[in-house]
Amino acid sequence: MNVSSIPQAIKDARMVSTPLIAVSTPDQHATEQAMIAAFNGNQPPVLRWNVVTGLEAIEGNDAGLKVIATVCPDDAPPTTEIAEALKRALLCPPRTLLFLENAHRWTQDVIAVQAIANLRQPFLSNTRTLVLLGPSFTLPPELSQDVLVLDEALPDDAGYAAIIAKAVADAQAKNDTIATPDAPVTTATVKALRGLAAFPADQVVSLSLVKHNRLASEDVWDRKLSFVAQTKGISVMPPLTDFSDIAGMDAQKQFFTDLFAGPDAPSAIVVTQEIEKLMAGVGGDNTGVTQYILKAMLDGLEDNGWTGLINVGGPGTGKTALTQALAKQFNIPAFDFDIGSMKESHVGDSEANIRAVMKMLRSIGGRSVYFVATCNGLAELKPELKRRFTDGVWYVDLPNEAERLAIWRLNLAKYFGPEVVTNLTTWLATNPLPEDEGWTGAEIRNCVRNAYRLRRTLRDAAKSVIPVSVSDSDTITNLRKAASGRWLDVSTGTEYTMRKPGQTRRAMGGE
Repeated sequence: MNVSSIPQAIKDARMVSTPLIAVSTPDQHATEQAMIAAFNGNQPPVLRWNVVTGLEAIEGNDAGLKVIATVCPDDAPPTTEIAEALKRALLCPPRTLLFLENAHRWTQDVIAVQAIANLRQPFLSNTRTLVLLGPSFTLPPELSQDVLVLDEALPDDAGYAAIIAKAVADAQAKNDTIATPDAPVTTATVKALRGLAAFPADQVVSLSLVKHNRLASEDVWDRKLSFVAQTKGISVMPPLTDFSDIAGMDAQKQFFTDLFAGPDAPSAIVVTQEIEKLMAGVGGDNTGVTQYILKAMLDGLEDNGWTGLINVGGPGTGKTALTQALAKQFNIPAFDFDIGSMKESHVGDSEANIRAVMKMLRSIGGRSVYFVATCNGLAELKPELKRRFTDGVWYVDLPNEAERLAIWRLNLAKYFGPEVVTNLTTWLATNPLPEDEGWTGAEIRNCVRNAYRLRRTLRDAAKSVIPVSVSDSDTITNLRKAASGRWLDVSTGTEYTMRKPGQTRRAMGGE
């Protein structure tokens, strides 16, 4: 629900005498002000309560000032205690609207819950309304059937454009040298703001104007990252590599190239690493947190039309490397979705975290968010989750001889300089490659890096490498058996066929 529709929804609810409403909002004060403005001069008494100031009238509401003088005389007990405040609310006249700020902090408090429940019947009788405000709500059973819950979305593109226009006008009133941004700059800044609430969006735009004396979308994006980082469970993946840093995986590279060139190109990428470990506790979690997070993911993918793919492979095979290159390759925001970091000691806090992540992703990417999951096996994944990744399960096998050579070239150029690769035959004559059958891209990288750091030959550095094909051969064999005939090959884009060691077709620069 857009921010502009929340006041109307509250007004509609008041028309049928709805006494208790909860609004999930990223900006409580903005919601209060929008509600006051929506009455168009015919304002009822509007009050608010928080634990510091107690009951008070909202600025600009004369009717509320009169009510406060009546229900909170000087000799009355202080109303910073929630029970006393809600007792006083019973004395308010008809049509009174009372906002309870940070109410999500009180929904597990037995006294507060009872005090809220006590208002239902009296408020129902004469069009009084208690509005609970907070970033997210998990209501207790005592209230869940009595409270109308509304979810205030983050601003849409039109809302961000209005914020930009106001911030520019305010800045120009103080400094007439600030130019009015053209349409492309405004559009780029709107995209950079997606995911922010109205207040921080205004702040980052204003700071950019002060710093650069113009609207700088790249600065707005950088400032937004600090706000995104405060959302538990999601972090921005820096654009450090692109496809030129990756050898092999040609079919999946082409898949993403075609996808981003198509009519439904993703506007944001979400990467979930080792998703099987994060989902492993679904069956044995008696708190319900993991189940709730799973449901939120399923609903987010289904309700928003989001899709994605799963990369499966053994440890160190490079299954994550390509996903980490998407941000730079296609100049797109990419996010690391960490399910484990969303879990808190209190169930309600965990649920609030996943809801906040889903809301931010919807704001940033709309209906074009693309999920990429990596894992070492699919046994722990629920079938309903696998089905949401409609672009399939892709298998990342060990590289073959030609692919391993490509990985050597990438890493030798990185650590010893591009001239080594230019004259590779001459260089290898005095520093030959070690026997690398069954090596992963990560193991080749580690060998080259150690040869560089320790000033050793490649063959000396290779003595400390025990390939996963030896140390965990059963895992590789079992994955190949599971993939054969069932999953897509990342090199060919067609059905994977189990091969003997040394006959695989792809390579990466390592995870």
